[in-house]
Amino acid sequence: MVIFDMDGVLIDSEPWYFEVNRRFFAERGIAITRADFECYAGMGMVTMWEKVRVRYRLPETAVDLAAQETEAFHRFLLSQARLDPIAGARDLLEGLSRRGVFLGLASSTPRKNVDCVLERTGLRPFFGASVAGDEVTNGKPAPDIFLQAARLGGHEPARCAVVEDSGNGVRAAKAAGMFCVGVRNPASGRQDLSPADLVVDDLGPASRDRILTDLPGVTS
Repeated sequence: MVIFDMDGVLIDSEPWYFEVNRRFFAERGIAITRADFECYAGMGMVTMWEKVRVRYRLPETAVDLAAQETEAFHRFLLSQARLDPIAGARDLLEGLSRRGVFLGLASSTPRKNVDCVLERTGLRPFFGASVAGDEVTNGKPAPDIFLQAARLGGHEPARCAVVEDSGNGVRAAKAAGMFCVGVRNPASGRQDLSPADLVVDDLGPASRDRILTDLPGVTS
């Protein structure tokens, strides 16, 4: 089984999240930069907002802040004329599917927005199991979301691989006992992917070939 992260792996959405959050903070008279939010990439949403709430002394609870971001990002997604997967993502999914590999999705994004992205990109049919960030108690870098995806897919964690673009996601995958492919994505900022078992620069043909041939112990 191969489990994919969504944001930064299947769609280049990290810049969108930053823009949504930039507007949110601007309304509160706070200026933020991309670098300010790099450390939160891939993190579970409530976990992230608890850290942000403390850092910026925001009056709302982390749950309320996460709900506000979810709604703002949903409106942003619907405002886009089209949503296209990251270059090479569909080809990789097709290549794994042709080999009979069971595919799962594990995203820190809430279910409402996961479903929106999967529908609008046309990627939903590839995934036999999916877990959203609001369906687990502990978000990345905790391993819960990947372990739940493995359970839904009927696979042992040791027989699963994860494709991730964030340091938090890579740490979660390794904590789950899974092989991890780290994908460098400049839009996700400077991420420490060093714990990953395999690191690729993108999902282009050369990287895709490495992924398709270098995943040990992955079963269908």
